[in-house]
Amino acid sequence: MCALLAELTNQDWDGVVRRCAQRAPALFRLGPWRGERTADVPVELPRSAMRADEQSPPSPLTGAESRAFLEPVLLSTLEPGRPWTATPGSESPGEGLRVRNESPSRAVVLVHGVAVGWVDSGATGLFVGLRPGEHTVAAMRPLGSAAAAPRALNLPGELVLR
Repeated sequence: MCALLAELTNQDWDGVVRRCAQRAPALFRLGPWRGERTADVPVELPRSAMRADEQSPPSPLTGAESRAFLEPVLLSTLEPGRPWTATPGSESPGEGLRVRNESPSRAVVLVHGVAVGWVDSGATGLFVGLRPGEHTVAAMRPLGSAAAAPRALNLPGELVLR
């Protein structure tokens, strides 16, 4: 338990384990959360079988700057509010919704209240599969605060978050 707390809080393993004095703490805090030990299950493991990230950390994660939660086939089931008959401008993407996130944090993109994907700060994401027409588009930060209020947007089109 102490080793887990050390890893989760990114603290020196030996310092946390020493404070535990061979027993897991009955009460502990981890950021805004509090925990209480309610049971002990003895497990004997050799120290060599435990992970020691402070000595040999895993390679950093490499990933995308944006990701769709839904496949294009599923996005096509979101009905536009009304068809759009105008010709898209030259700056519009060829299809779907392009989101440029110029805000300081990651944003979760919503179309008609459905979370369709996320875009990192400073990145651009393209969500294809949405049918042309007027859609209600919004964005929120990962912990739920608003990043962009819901608005009607003609697709194909672009949303810029600031």
